[in-house]
Amino acid sequence: MQRRPARSRHGTVNAPTPGRPVALGGFVDREDAGALLAVAKACRTTLRADRPRSGPARVLREALWFIWEGPRLPHPLVASKYPKSYPWSPGARAVYAEHSGKRPDGGWGLVIEHLHPREFLVAELLDGTEVAENGRAAELLGERLMAAVVTRQEDRQLPTRRQSARPWREYASDPWLRYRAAGLPLEEFGPLDY
Repeated sequence: MQRRPARSRHGTVNAPTPGRPVALGGFVDREDAGALLAVAKACRTTLRADRPRSGPARVLREALWFIWEGPRLPHPLVASKYPKSYPWSPGARAVYAEHSGKRPDGGWGLVIEHLHPREFLVAELLDGTEVAENGRAAELLGERLMAAVVTRQEDRQLPTRRQSARPWREYASDPWLRYRAAGLPLEEFGPLDY
């Protein structure tokens, strides 16, 4: 029997809690945030009018995953990448069930989809305007990195980067706004084993 999210007093379906990396502890988090800021600063020094921004952005995106997000994924994981505790779309859960939890040939076809697009966070780190110290960086990463597990097809249904460009405060008040715009069934999202 599947649990259904409760309805608010206005009759709208409450969305699931977004998946978030777990903190490793004050010192470790500040140290890793400092390393990420150092990568961001190094990438900023390579930004010039005659070079595309895509190279430094890719380097920083990879650093964000390997220094911060990957080590903080809550266990247990599927395929060392997809936290069972994150909200999974019904399609993603169906893929897992169809293969009895064993990796299919060609891979899972799943995506850890960042509710607040990761490209926006990378751009903020590259611009360096909001984050100057390790503690603030750790706070910002904890606040803005939130995700769900979806299929590649569902990922393609979500609004494009250009359509998703909104101030952070809109994502803070409704992290699922892109999913609502795509018409994905938020009331059916939930952890893998629920």
